[in-house]
Amino acid sequence: MTDDASIHALTGAYVLDALDETERAAFEEHLADCAVCRDEVASLRGATERLAHISAVDPPPELREQILAGIERIRPLPPIAAEVAQPPEADPDIPRISESSPEGTDELAFRRRRRDRNGAARAWRLVAAVACLVAVVAVGWGVGARPDQEFPRQVAPIETSSDDARLLQILHASDLEVVTAGGAEGPEAALFVSRENGAAAVTFRGLPAIGQDQDFQAWTLVDGVPTSAGVMAAADGAATMIMDAAALSTDAMAVSVEPAGGSDQPTGEIVAQMPMP
Repeated sequence: MTDDASIHALTGAYVLDALDETERAAFEEHLADCAVCRDEVASLRGATERLAHISAVDPPPELREQILAGIERIRPLPPIAAEVAQPPEADPDIPRISESSPEGTDELAFRRRRRDRNGAARAWRLVAAVACLVAVVAVGWGVGARPDQEFPRQVAPIETSSDDARLLQILHASDLEVVTAGGAEGPEAALFVSRENGAAAVTFRGLPAIGQDQDFQAWTLVDGVPTSAGVMAAADGAATMIMDAAALSTDAMAVSVEPAGGSDQPTGEIVAQMPMP
């Protein structure tokens, strides 16, 4: 079943026909009462219709093989024990912020995603969302879209055009590795890693709403010590961040809610987390 909070994130998957019958029925029932989702579905469908009228540009011959190979390399996280009332023991494979962190810092209690029968479908939806983003970027570059042409809101906003280029470079890499995490307790995340390019991209969906005086801030962890990876721009609970080679040698990453502009150390709620491969 899809909970009330995450069902809003299924607009892209619905337009791409990536939902199973149960999910589609639940989303269409939700769609009847949600004007925001109806508007977004209409916008995304408009984008796909415009793509049909744009002059075709031959993709690189290796692109299809790279995408299929990347999907095959999606690494599911192992199952965890069923939740119990008392706080669970920390996963030994996931580091936490050390006890020496400044006062008021919330401990990172990382939880790996339970892989139920819907796990594969969630991974496909994340890949489909990023593929949709790449298609829109590629169309904008490859066919010279008019400056006044209005494209729909991106599923996961990118900071700059150079980040667009780096994202495409990562997704086209021959050594692309994809790791997914998240679930009912928090946002879904997908990490795309290319060591040959010395870069990674992480995409989050389902981030909570925050105030105008707050920002999402990403952190990398080494031996439990957090280092800021920067403040992320988010729209409708989605955000994408490009990370450089230094992040590939860390143990894990997390996202916290911080005062606008970010903090030197995590001080707010940890809303998303995942291990680095």
